[in-house]
Amino acid sequence: MYTIRCKCCNATLQVATPNRGQSCKCPNETYIRLDNNGLPVIIGQDISQVEMVSGFMKPKPKPKVIDQVDVPKRRIRRLDYEVR
Repeated sequence: MYTIRCKCCNATLQVATPNRGQSCKCPNETYIRLDNNGLPVIIGQDISQVEMVSGFMKPKPKPKVIDQVDVPKRRIRRLDYEVR
């Protein structure tokens, strides 16, 4: 969850889900939302009037999981020859 504060109107804006945002109605028009990667997008007339309260961390990338079903086991094929 990311929380910012607009210094013009002292409004606190929070956002936790992607593609849903919040804005304040002051002349600065501060707006915050999350993009598809989970990073915050902050928009305003004057960004210096916006203060980040919490949520500085970058989200951890999700590790790719390889199923054992997808990876076939490799085995050595031995050929039997007749000895004459």
